[in-house]
Amino acid sequence: MKIMLSLIIIAACYYSFSYGIYLWKIEKEKLASFGVLLLTFLGTVIPIAAVYIIL
Repeated sequence: MKIMLSLIIIAACYYSFSYGIYLWKIEKEKLASFGVLLLTFLGTVIPIAAVYIIL
């Protein structure tokens, strides 16, 4: 069950991660890209850690 929840969280954050890469490479907006990637990373790691610690 924990693996399924982790995969759902990762799938939901995939779009934001790919948008951050797009900003970095195509738009050359490094600061915006860093912000998006940081939020995506934290939005992925914290919920997955909570799933494994709490559940």
